[in-house]
Amino acid sequence: MSDTSKILRMAFRNAEGDRRSVSVRNPVDNPDAATVDALMDTIADNEVFEANESALIEKVDAVVVETTTTGIDLPE
Repeated sequence: MSDTSKILRMAFRNAEGDRRSVSVRNPVDNPDAATVDALMDTIADNEVFEANESALIEKVDAVVVETTTTGIDLPE
């Protein structure tokens, strides 16, 4: 039995210059670049999240990560 999951991972820099990411589980299939870019603008412009008490203020990149997990049937 196998299970597939997807995560939209958006990377930002905080005010200290550290790279941090925000992940969204089970995003829509094939999110378009304009929509992801607009979402990242909203996060950065409104300082929605903080990392180490420093707001995420600069977009770096975004990726969709797809993972397939396959169980192993062990003998009893």
